Amino acid sequence: MLEQRDRSAEVELEGLGGRGFLSELLEISRQQVGQRGVVQLYSMLAAEAIDPAHPAHDYFEQRFMRIAAAVEAAFRAVGDEGGLRPGTDPRRAALSTMASVEGAQLLWLSGLDVDFVEESRRTINSFLVDPI
Repeated sequence: MLEQRDRSAEVELEGLGGRGFLSELLEISRQQVGQRGVVQLYSMLAAEAIDPAHPAHDYFEQRFMRIAAAVEAAFRAVGDEGGLRPGTDPRRAALSTMASVEGAQLLWLSGLDVDFVEESRRTINSFLVDPI
């Protein structure tokens, strides 16, 4: 189920780079608002898979590395066009964005009044000269 979810997201992101890629990440997050059960399952499995002995450990490790590289490439493309705030490191921006998304989703699942799409947008925009 998670692999199918990832494939669907990859299709939506295919061919996009830079700002388009970052914007589409927000749209994918927006779709997840209506998929609470899937987001909850993902969060639980991701936490459990931290253990190297967990059957899904390699899946999540590779997934996080793949996403980090793709988000970093998007920030790097924005930077190549002069669209990053001075001093922004694309790798740090990617990891911060991922942490914001994951953390805001967890708070949302925990019942806090968190709009994780807007939190993600704020994080992404904190690195950009012109906001999305």
